[in-house]
Amino acid sequence: SRIQKFTNNGEFLSSWGTGGFEDGQLQSPVGIVIYENNVYVVDEKQHAVQKFDNDGNFILKWGVLGNENGEFNKPQGITIDSNGIVYVADSNNHRIQQFTSDGEFLSSFGKYGYGDGRIKTPVDVAVYGDFIYVSDPGGYKIEKYTSDGIFLKSFDYNFGGYPVRPGGLTVDPDGNIYFVDAAKYRVIKINSDGRTLSSWGIIGNGDGKFIEPKDLVLDNHGY
Repeated sequence: SRIQKFTNNGEFLSSWGTGGFEDGQLQSPVGIVIYENNVYVVDEKQHAVQKFDNDGNFILKWGVLGNENGEFNKPQGITIDSNGIVYVADSNNHRIQQFTSDGEFLSSFGKYGYGDGRIKTPVDVAVYGDFIYVSDPGGYKIEKYTSDGIFLKSFDYNFGGYPVRPGGLTVDPDGNIYFVDAAKYRVIKINSDGRTLSSWGIIGNGDGKFIEPKDLVLDNHGY
């Protein structure tokens, strides 16, 4: 129930968060993103997003259990675009919600179900330009939307001969998408049209191997 901060060489710097439900306390942090030196943390059990400064000082919190606008049911992934719009994968409400960086509700999109334009259990979201990508392991696919939440395309076919169970995803500066596939213990790279570019990883605990990979991130150099 905490956030830990390290240098890029893995040297510990600080940590914050104690178990609880009060402001600044955490129960099950599952998603994190940094924007303008503030840290946004999704807490699955609190059904909320908390905002801290870069030193871990609490700033604000939004969200409660429910299905109305601004409410959550086991939220997961989070990202923030270049305009400061916050996107949260509201997993058990089968939707993506959009907020200002101060937690003001803007809009949401997503319809429950299987098939194109429908999502079952969204767990992460990534933004590149005017496009939004959503990973839906419950539907075994990734979906592509416009910035207004209009469905464009599903990437729901087999990758490398196997169906995918996508988890965390991110987009590189060229618009290519990377996501973890927990079903086959691998990372897959696709282009913006869904064409497979590469994949790597096998089950195991050695270098380059995975056991139930959950998330990934790219640095400014594309690593």
